[in-house]
Amino acid sequence: MNSIKLCFIVSIILCISGCGTNPYLPDLHSSAAKGNVAALRAKITKDNINSLSDMGWTPLMYAASKGKLESVKFLVESGADMNFISSGNSYYSKRTALNLAARKGSVPIINYLLEHGAEPNLKGATSPFETAATGEADMSTMNFLKDRGITLE
Repeated sequence: MNSIKLCFIVSIILCISGCGTNPYLPDLHSSAAKGNVAALRAKITKDNINSLSDMGWTPLMYAASKGKLESVKFLVESGADMNFISSGNSYYSKRTALNLAARKGSVPIINYLLEHGAEPNLKGATSPFETAATGEADMSTMNFLKDRGITLE
């Protein structure tokens, strides 16, 4: 019984201290992840549009990973690098906005990025098909990618 109480107390302390939460996000990245286009419009500059978070992701990558199409559109139209490959720790590295959208299963964002020049087969990046298969994507996303010639090969 005492060990159960101790585990419970430790769990509460970890939650309060923030252990296990996402790394701190700069305002720009947080605004992109939340889909707050008004905040992006107020904060974006040529110098920070491709700035990196502690995870090594750009604002566009956060918007794509959270399925925020309007943020993705705004960032791309503002000059965000669609083909940036993250180089953070092993879990977060080798990602692009396209494969993060694929992982989320966001066909509208995948389609938008492809129509605007995102490269699906970048050397050094994880395949969008692979990230879709291991993420939240369903078969319709997988078929969408396959129909556009994006596979594991």
